[in-house]
Amino acid sequence: MVPPLHRLAPLLVVAAVLGAPTAGAQGPAARPEERFGPLSVPPPPAEWRGLVERDRTVQFTGRTATLARAALATPGLSAERRAAAIVALGCASDEGERAFLESAARTSTGVERAAAILALGEMNAGATALLLDIAAAEQGLVRESALLALLRDGRNAGRRRVEEIAADPAHPAASAARELLVHVFDPGASSPTPAGTLLVRLRFEAAREYGLVAGQAWRVLAIRELASDPERLAEIVVGAQSEVRRVGVADHLLQVLFAGRGAARLRAAVAVMPRELSELVANELWMPADPDEWRVLLEEVRDRRVERLVPELVRAALDVPGLRWRAVELLGQAGEDADAALRGADPSALDVAARAEFAQALGGVRDAAWLARHGALAEDPEPLVRAAYRVAGLRHDQRKAEAEVEERVRERGHPEHRATVEALQRAARDPRAADLLEELLARTQGRERVAIATALTRAGRLVGRPVVREALSADPAPRGALAVELVRALAAGGIAEDLELYRALFPRPDDRELDVELARTLASAGDRAVESLLRTALWESDFEVSLLAAGLLYDTGGGFPLLRELANPPVGAASTDLRRVGFAAGLWGGLSEYQRVLRELRGTGAHPAVQGAWLGALASRTR
Repeated sequence: MVPPLHRLAPLLVVAAVLGAPTAGAQGPAARPEERFGPLSVPPPPAEWRGLVERDRTVQFTGRTATLARAALATPGLSAERRAAAIVALGCASDEGERAFLESAARTSTGVERAAAILALGEMNAGATALLLDIAAAEQGLVRESALLALLRDGRNAGRRRVEEIAADPAHPAASAARELLVHVFDPGASSPTPAGTLLVRLRFEAAREYGLVAGQAWRVLAIRELASDPERLAEIVVGAQSEVRRVGVADHLLQVLFAGRGAARLRAAVAVMPRELSELVANELWMPADPDEWRVLLEEVRDRRVERLVPELVRAALDVPGLRWRAVELLGQAGEDADAALRGADPSALDVAARAEFAQALGGVRDAAWLARHGALAEDPEPLVRAAYRVAGLRHDQRKAEAEVEERVRERGHPEHRATVEALQRAARDPRAADLLEELLARTQGRERVAIATALTRAGRLVGRPVVREALSADPAPRGALAVELVRALAAGGIAEDLELYRALFPRPDDRELDVELARTLASAGDRAVESLLRTALWESDFEVSLLAAGLLYDTGGGFPLLRELANPPVGAASTDLRRVGFAAGLWGGLSEYQRVLRELRGTGAHPAVQGAWLGALASRTR
């Protein structure tokens, strides 16, 4: 006899807490075509509790179904995004879509089929018979999704069948049914299952794209969350200064360099004040904190091709562990004598990565005789080293090296093909290396094509830009460090032409590093999409970052944005805040901006904003 639901559910909660088997024992494996992707992979318990709590915040509106239908009509949409749109139709309770969902639940495959089954449960339209049939005929995640949909649908017949399965220890889905009952009736005590995990993730994606999260558009919440992180906010504002050429920026950036943290201030310093930075290092007035900061500086010097402006900084990097040979290469490209650094070097004592960097550095030095002195590298046991050495010879116009590099590049089956292509990518600034990469780009696909295009784009070759743009526009979009590198490479060649792409990508769910890079790029271009971030930085960041944020706002709209802020300050803004923002207005706008603040605020010399504007106007006269 099957116990009634009100008696069974508490027992199931106890069983789950005591470690009853979960959905790992789901019976036979799913059919080969049933591929569900990472959305259904159960997370660790702590992360699962966060997903359950987040699920309580999702909401759907009268526009949800319309937006989801439009998305499903878009060609090229990934299976995961189609699955989210399908679940949105169910969550919107649009019964006009019931026939479509039932058809998809019968005939679709993979994550889209599971989504359609779950959507029928969310719709609460009484598709009990179909769900019972699927639960009886299928296995794995499809069956589990049908069981969860029966419970979410709320019909007694469906719930009763799930209870029967849960109470039958011989049924292959018994453990999954028990966990799903806990999921539905006591979510806080539940454990993650594939179907439950898929549902809460798809519900969130559906709300993010077509509904609301915590009563607001997800984009608004994501930007607000980014603005609440002082370090990331400072990184966005400071990083955006790399493209600013306004008098006075270097003064405030210098203070951030000394007092701040993070890579953004380093990149901005190389871009805005390379000579001053190099002299600070030469006089030991400021030094990078660790090898990682040195590495960022050298990479930015290389990418911006300003090594001739910072010879002191590059020479100082010769003594940094792990960066000596990068510094040697930059010295050579700057036209500086690197012989002293190479004299006495013994590549055989280095590890593989260092030997490859040593070989690469030989391509940048002025004297090609160093190649002959280290000819043993051509027979190094590691392909990475041999390839770097041959590319170095190519850079010195050695015909034999050029022929060997071309042979390895053009023969995809050659054992040194990949290592040679990677060595060319690292040397893409050299016209000979870039020419070979351009030739290879036209007949390469996949990740290698994107990597080649990124190297060419960073080297200033236009041919790589469409490929990088296409990679960023892919569905699903790239994430993490790869995506950051793509954005940085594309933005380095000009921002305006790709603004629409950056706007479409920003913000990204659960990818804060990419969000920071996109926001920095948009702020550099003066785009309104990140204006709220700049306004937050204006009022809440440290003094120097606040002034730099004010400068970005001033570049976008003249004095009006700052005047608007002064006329309508945030609740709780103190007189010191008003004085600082007023100072920023006078600093960037001069005496005329002081007069406007005085006039528009109808203030006197006692008004803190007017006082600040006067001081700022006086400060602007010293530049």
